[in-house]
Amino acid sequence: MFDCRKILLSLRMSALVLFVLPGCATIYTQNYSKNDNDVCETCMDVSRIYSGTAYDLCYIASGSPMMLYNVIDLPFSFVADTILLPFTVYQQHDRGSICIEPYIDSNAEEN
Repeated sequence: MFDCRKILLSLRMSALVLFVLPGCATIYTQNYSKNDNDVCETCMDVSRIYSGTAYDLCYIASGSPMMLYNVIDLPFSFVADTILLPFTVYQQHDRGSICIEPYIDSNAEEN
């Protein structure tokens, strides 16, 4: 028979994942801790304005194994970026763009 406790636990965990993870790209890019004066050499230069959305789109286009997560995260990052827009406009003007590490497929280099 069905074990109600297991079903409830799995529903709670699913709800937790759905409420905690969305918008992670925005959170990641807004909390980016690399020195703002660093020159982008091996990473992507991304504007702070809608940076979470840009981050998700870059990873979707790159064919990252996490692409499905980025597709799910994209609308949530867009909403979070819109809410943070006044802050990110100021940050972009004051501190400039950020560098994020691109996804590099290690299997593609071997071929």
